[in-house]
Amino acid sequence: MPMTSRRRYLTFAFSATLLHMPLFPVRAFADAGKVPSVAELAKRWGSDSVEGRFVERRRIAGFPKPLKSEGHFSVNRTSGARWMTEKPFASTLIIDKSGMRYESASSNNSVSAGNVPAVGRLGDFMQGVFAGDLEMLEGVFTLTVSGTNPVTVTAEPKAGTFDTVSRIEITGRESVEKIVMTSPSGDITELELLDVVKR
Repeated sequence: MPMTSRRRYLTFAFSATLLHMPLFPVRAFADAGKVPSVAELAKRWGSDSVEGRFVERRRIAGFPKPLKSEGHFSVNRTSGARWMTEKPFASTLIIDKSGMRYESASSNNSVSAGNVPAVGRLGDFMQGVFAGDLEMLEGVFTLTVSGTNPVTVTAEPKAGTFDTVSRIEITGRESVEKIVMTSPSGDITELELLDVVKR
């Protein structure tokens, strides 16, 4: 795959699926009036694997209505991540140590992590967001925690890291319930997470 096509595909896959990402199940805080620290959240949210359902709404400049999709996701420290869209059409995005694969009824594409190092960073990003690896996220994002019930984590990329996202807001109570991600172009992705299970 030519470099230009790889970059376009990587950007598409990120914006079409991974812009929907974060999810950190959280236990109720003992002190409802205290804003938890990043370290406290890392301890509460850490997990080897997490899975659940998602409902995504993307607001794109020039489109009068948000684009809606639904499906399942799973992220595992060993086997990688799967983002399985069921509606409006079926597709699967798989990210592991070898690279990234996108599968649908009309096309199948793949990008090797060896050829495109950014794919490896994308996998680390998913692990940090979905499995609560906040130490990894802090290496790429500036994290700010606010609120107590619900709690909101705001993540802003550090210079020279991700150029496809300008801001992520993760909000939840017992588990993350909503993610809002804004791209540099102003597109907004809202992700509702349902039936989240940590293992």
